[in-house]
Amino acid sequence: MSEPKRYGLSRETCDIVEWRYGLYVGIEDYQKIEAKCQRYKAEVERLTLLQAKTLAERNKAKAQIERLTKAGDAIYQSFDQFGQVDAKTLKRWQTAREGKQS
Repeated sequence: MSEPKRYGLSRETCDIVEWRYGLYVGIEDYQKIEAKCQRYKAEVERLTLLQAKTLAERNKAKAQIERLTKAGDAIYQSFDQFGQVDAKTLKRWQTAREGKQS
């Protein structure tokens, strides 16, 4: 009678491979592990895509904040040229510009 086959999982691909140092475990057990490994790989891929989407949204929001801040500065300067800005308005703009609540 021949020796039972030994199996192991490839670390790179999650494939079941015959391995002379593997455990004497049924192929069904490795198929369950392989399925779990594939689910984990899919989850990593999903999270990677989510991270990329979140980063893109963050960068878009950051650019919009920068544009709005520059526009606010320009508006403030144009009012200030004509003496239409009081100290209270200046304080509120500076507070808002720093991201604080007034």
